[in-house]
Amino acid sequence: MKVENLVNEAGDYFDDLPADICNQLNELTGNNWDPETYCEYCAEWWESPWNLNQVVYALFHDGEFPDKNDKELY
Repeated sequence: MKVENLVNEAGDYFDDLPADICNQLNELTGNNWDPETYCEYCAEWWESPWNLNQVVYALFHDGEFPDKNDKELY
């Protein structure tokens, strides 16, 4: 399953991310994060200036977002 799909799915759980989704995200991204950390990124992107691709970028870059968010780009 693609990371984008997992981020979308994880966003539905808010603060109760199932272990299997957390494990898949850790495997795909090379992270060793707990479910709460993923929830901070996955559930919050709906209301943040970051889009899905930028959240996925952060998951692969130690939680660091790109230099510009959607509002700054447009």
